[in-house]
Amino acid sequence: MKLTVFATTDVHGAIYPYNYFDNEPKDNALLKFKTYIDKYKAMNDKETVITVDNGDLLQGDVWSEFDSTNPAQALVPGIINEMYDVIGLGNHEFNFGLPFLNEFLNRLLYRL
Repeated sequence: MKLTVFATTDVHGAIYPYNYFDNEPKDNALLKFKTYIDKYKAMNDKETVITVDNGDLLQGDVWSEFDSTNPAQALVPGIINEMYDVIGLGNHEFNFGLPFLNEFLNRLLYRL
């Protein structure tokens, strides 16, 4: 059996490959990573693939700001549910406070 691990870190809430603060494209974003990982899985369907985030997933992009003020319509949890097997918490996961973090964690599919 072959195991492949994809890991991200410091995504900072970037869903789309666009920097809304500077009004220009960027290379790193969750949907771009997801597209690459999905393509890899399709081309290597005999492998076991695990996706992991190492923290600082939530804060730093306009979408994370949206999620922090509109937790019921938050976009990032849905993408995380589709993309990651494991997530770690970084210091920026606490930027919006514990109530937001608890609500965010409750929207994830797999919890301890």
